[in-house]
Amino acid sequence: MSCILVSNDKSDGTPNVPDAVTTTRWKSYLWRRNTTGSDINLYLWDDTTTSDATYLKWKKIGNFVQFDQLSDYADDTAAAAGGVMVGAMYHTSGVLKIRLT
Repeated sequence: MSCILVSNDKSDGTPNVPDAVTTTRWKSYLWRRNTTGSDINLYLWDDTTTSDATYLKWKKIGNFVQFDQLSDYADDTAAAAGGVMVGAMYHTSGVLKIRLT
């Protein structure tokens, strides 16, 4: 994976789906969808599957992140001090982050 695409659902709850058919480099990205609730869903592009009218070929990885379960830290240094492992997620005032150092 080279990047993470981030989108917020529309006010009616429908997803803003990245069009990886048009922008093909997105096929190698993860897509993070912030729902109208507090859920964060992650998706992978799957060229081997049939395209869906809404999600195209994005396949949900799972509802494994509940935003309210992530700890809030100012930066990687504070996250490290709080026990967050390198590569694990935390947030800073609602902004999702991955500890890199």
